[in-house]
Amino acid sequence: MKKLFYILLIVLPFTSIYCSAQKRNSSTRPAKVDSVAIVRDSVKTIQARVEKGDDVAMNILGSWYYSGQYVQKDYKEAVKWFSKSADKGNKFAIGNFAMCFQMGNGIGKDSVMAVKLYKKAFSLGNTDLLKQHEKLAKNGNVFSALMLADAYTHGDGVKKDPVKAREMMKYASDANSTDGQLKYALACMNGKDYATAAKVFEKLAAKNHPTGIYYTGYLLFKGMGVTQNKSRGLQFLAKAASMNNPNAQYYLGKAYYEGDGIGKDMGKAVELLQKAAASPLRHDAWWLLGNAYLEGNGVTADYYRAVNSLAQLTKDKSNREKIQNLLEEKKNDTFKTYVNALKNYYVDKDYAKAMEGFKAVTKAGNVEGNTMQALCLLNPDNKKGNAKKGVKMLIETAPKSGLAAYSLGKMYEKGEQVEKDYKQAVSFISKAADLGNGDAICNLGMRYYKGEGVTQDMVKAASLLLQAESMNALTPDAARMLAECYRNKISSIPDLRDANERITALGNVSEKNNLLDFLKTL
Repeated sequence: MKKLFYILLIVLPFTSIYCSAQKRNSSTRPAKVDSVAIVRDSVKTIQARVEKGDDVAMNILGSWYYSGQYVQKDYKEAVKWFSKSADKGNKFAIGNFAMCFQMGNGIGKDSVMAVKLYKKAFSLGNTDLLKQHEKLAKNGNVFSALMLADAYTHGDGVKKDPVKAREMMKYASDANSTDGQLKYALACMNGKDYATAAKVFEKLAAKNHPTGIYYTGYLLFKGMGVTQNKSRGLQFLAKAASMNNPNAQYYLGKAYYEGDGIGKDMGKAVELLQKAAASPLRHDAWWLLGNAYLEGNGVTADYYRAVNSLAQLTKDKSNREKIQNLLEEKKNDTFKTYVNALKNYYVDKDYAKAMEGFKAVTKAGNVEGNTMQALCLLNPDNKKGNAKKGVKMLIETAPKSGLAAYSLGKMYEKGEQVEKDYKQAVSFISKAADLGNGDAICNLGMRYYKGEGVTQDMVKAASLLLQAESMNALTPDAARMLAECYRNKISSIPDLRDANERITALGNVSEKNNLLDFLKTL
């Protein structure tokens, strides 16, 4: 990277004195000039001004120490005087101080601080510095190009200018900067210049960049900016999906779900959509998942998983309306009965009415009707409960219902309504996990992490906890365990570039009950 050195008010006293002396004595022959004395006087003048707190003089003194002019080169001394001048608001010193942070001369290298100071200098009217950076950007200096792109994008230190921002991004992109190419390609997408975006994303894809691979596939699949080629587009999407890009997982899963450009495969669709749904980028995946479990098309029909999938969407009014319309469809009458009975059970605490609804669901041939009848009978608040009958129904239903198996596992673990049996508890929880119950998967992952009831296995623990996260079933304690798996680089953790961000996000996981919140909206 080219060194940047901005000394905009420098050695003017020396230059003016020296030139005047030459002019006065040039009539016949060059006069003898005591240049050492002139320099000595100039340095004394600057030092005297510095002692009086003159910010301009401080900046000049800093520049002398930086370049080794008139004094011995000393970056730390340069930083000292640039800093003092900058503290007084000298816009030129602020630029020089920023340069020291950028280059790491006399102070620890810190590009973030450098950018912050450069922008401050711009905002104070250091137009010469701004022009120098624009020239550097045009000549391929990536640091300057990206800094100015950000400044013009957000109006930070300069007037907001999307056109200039994109111009700076292009300079960085043309210099083969990965960050520059990503920013420029995304800006082109936002500006609906899909042809240019496609070309730049293809360059990123050649670098094996997940976002570049995803967008290359997406544009090919949609035929945006390029000739449509769904088959080739899906190849790129599959590669990006394997790199944990949630957008790629969503569109590839949706293609399998609809049989669009590829053979319909609900098993693969659900697997991909489940991964995509774990990211806030693709929350809409829950809609397709809910419908998949409701219909049982290619996967085992599971009312419990269907309603829990749809429950993730209820914060948005338009999604609530979609779900309400789904429940009103004639073919979904049994599911509507099930959902209303869940509301009777969890929200209204009307166990008699809930039992009536769950019996109707059982009569229609759905196993979750049996599961919920059993839970009604086992509920201590139900005056017409029958624990013995409830346990029997759960045992009968457990082979087909993840909720029934998990409920039994927790009962054996705590010794509630059955004799405490840790081995049975782990057996039923494992069965529930096999049937896709998110709470059971989370519980089992925590067990493998701690070695409770199973042989400790961190690889297996991380894999299960990741699966629970994808189902929005991760508890705060489980999230902390998963974060530790990231820190310890457990082999089953995907090779994500944003591991530190993931660790931070896992630290923010809180207790939630989306099903209850969903039922309250009905």
